[in-house]
Amino acid sequence: MNVSSSSNLLDDFPLDILGQQERINRLYTQIILCFPVPEDTPNLQTKIDPIIERLSQGLARLSAAFPWIAGRVVREHNEYKVKPLDPDSPPRIKVNHWKGNHLLPTWEDLSRSSFPFSMLDEDLVAPCKTMVVVGEELPVLLVQANFFQGGLLLTINAQHGSMDMRGQGQMSYLFAQACRGEMFTAEEVQVGNMKRKNLIPLLEEESTDEDASPAGDSRHDNDAKPVQESSSSSVTTPVSLPVWAYVAFPSTALSGLKSLATKTLPPDTFVSTDDVLTSFVWQAITRARQTRLQQQYDLSLKSPQSTTLNRNVDVRVHFSLPSTYPGLVTTATSHTYPVDDLVASQDLGSIASGLRAALDRESLIHGTRARATAIHRDGDAAGRKSIAATSNPSLDVRVSSWAKEGFYDLDFGPFLGRPQVVRRPRFVDGAREGLVYLLPRDRDGEIVVGVCLRDEDLERLKGDGEVRRWSRWIG
Repeated sequence: MNVSSSSNLLDDFPLDILGQQERINRLYTQIILCFPVPEDTPNLQTKIDPIIERLSQGLARLSAAFPWIAGRVVREHNEYKVKPLDPDSPPRIKVNHWKGNHLLPTWEDLSRSSFPFSMLDEDLVAPCKTMVVVGEELPVLLVQANFFQGGLLLTINAQHGSMDMRGQGQMSYLFAQACRGEMFTAEEVQVGNMKRKNLIPLLEEESTDEDASPAGDSRHDNDAKPVQESSSSSVTTPVSLPVWAYVAFPSTALSGLKSLATKTLPPDTFVSTDDVLTSFVWQAITRARQTRLQQQYDLSLKSPQSTTLNRNVDVRVHFSLPSTYPGLVTTATSHTYPVDDLVASQDLGSIASGLRAALDRESLIHGTRARATAIHRDGDAAGRKSIAATSNPSLDVRVSSWAKEGFYDLDFGPFLGRPQVVRRPRFVDGAREGLVYLLPRDRDGEIVVGVCLRDEDLERLKGDGEVRRWSRWIG
């Protein structure tokens, strides 16, 4: 793409309709690629300098071919769009050297501990926070290279209104390709720079706000409303900040869970590993919360509350968009059960089959179009009705699965190669109870799950018999 066409691209480059919301444009999705950098030479800088040069050149090539990546998100005339940064500013990568200051552990310590959340704080390893304050500049893509004793933590932050995780995975793939010095294909450039207007058809004018409920909305609680706390349990107890922990599910455990789930289903019923793992995590979290809920509502046997799972779903295929389209094309399905029913009465297979049934093509298309229509009519009002605004963090679960993203296969060339470990850093601003991330599947087939809960619930989850049976606690 020449300079003229690059400039023309950003003359008018609005975000996707699903990205036209205030809160989502304050969010950055962070992912850390962890590489060993052995200190087997007297002059380590001779190893580090070529890595920095290769990353900087790769980011420059990526920005030249996809100029929106080097831009910033602004709101103009009530529309979020990408505008250029200063054209004289070359693409840059932030580089930190942590060796010797003890703020980061060594590669050996990280590896021995399996790269836990507690050792990977966004304030140290990320170029910006997950949730930025109103008024801050919003670059589309930020990269930070953290060199420390024995390794490199390469953190890629993507502005969430500009791209979902599928989009971030694609742009990271192209970034690695650029770092290897390989040219982009004409198709990669064309799809990567697609204009983002009118990709999701809006509903007719007579459609109502009720149409904008989450796609695949399934309830099993007779639409019961939350029961208020009893007066005997009205003592206010301060809620601590949510705590993050990683839980690893080896490939053998994933196969075992899937076999367990399918035993109770008809032979021709399909459920994916993602369906089963999501169901297992939802059920385990709810089981861990059950004791607190019983105490909270002063009921010795039953909790009167319902729990809702909201699960992010990539809907590119349903709108005839390439899987490599880098924008934001994600909706969510919603599933609700009474707490005690989910824990005591539902088997893993029935929950997983319910999650699979919600991926019905027509339901997803209608739900996505309804959401897009609501945002088009009034983005601020739609934001007030979003899942983040209306869910109950102490009861509900929000799952984003990155398991299919091929971050472990990204090859950054001869100086780095492929990452050994992929993680998401710990964050506080923007975190909430019930957030769950299924991280990319590693080369051995293991999936690490990141869970955010209040401390007491997390401790119960850690001690849960089924969690201990099927997974390895990282923390």
